[in-house]
Amino acid sequence: MIKYIFYKVMLGCIVFAPTVKAMSALNLSLNNHLFYLEVPQSRKEYNQGLMYRHDLPPRHGMIFLFNSQIKSQPTMWMKNTYIPLDMLFIGTDYKITCILKQTKPLSLELLSCNAPVIAVIELNAGDVDRFHLEKGMELKGN
Repeated sequence: MIKYIFYKVMLGCIVFAPTVKAMSALNLSLNNHLFYLEVPQSRKEYNQGLMYRHDLPPRHGMIFLFNSQIKSQPTMWMKNTYIPLDMLFIGTDYKITCILKQTKPLSLELLSCNAPVIAVIELNAGDVDRFHLEKGMELKGN
């Protein structure tokens, strides 16, 4: 099920972006807690991410998807991001590979995980601890 959801989102965002509006949000369950994740729809939205926002509702975040055929080790940063975030790096097995907690707002430090990932999920800082999210947990689509 989760592979299908990722495939559908990737297909809409990458292949048909000029002609078909893809899903703008994705509901995912992490440790039996439902999260509403925004999916960037354009290169501009992808590059902006959660920059310039001063708050993020509870159980909301953003998911950045990467091509699963490429062994991607993306780097993230907090430039112009006012909200501290927890970042979940999702491996090719759709499980949490790496967690970065309480990232520093406005930092230019490059943040990454030393493993190939297909996605990065950004949540409010503290959500990893609040919802007992751990390395190895699997994403579930709704």
